[in-house]
Amino acid sequence: MLQNAITKTGSLTARSFPNVPRNDPAPESLIAVGRMVAFISHDLRQPLSAILANAEFLSRSDLSEVQRFAYYQEIRRDIYRINELIGYLLECSKGR
Repeated sequence: MLQNAITKTGSLTARSFPNVPRNDPAPESLIAVGRMVAFISHDLRQPLSAILANAEFLSRSDLSEVQRFAYYQEIRRDIYRINELIGYLLECSKGR
């Protein structure tokens, strides 16, 4: 997943960072890190949104045990996904 994010960053341009002046002498590596953080943030938001929605569904009193278990499984899956993304991020920070 992180490798996909790194690959996708190559297709972005300075327009992706409207708050950074075009003549800014920031090194390309800093811009690449910013792009990667943007992709990872986006990838983290999806499972977080799903966890929030499923937690709201779990608060309903009219759910069967089967439905509750299904929401529980989805929450668990999304938590594992977030953990995986954080693991990739930590690997990247170590230069692996």
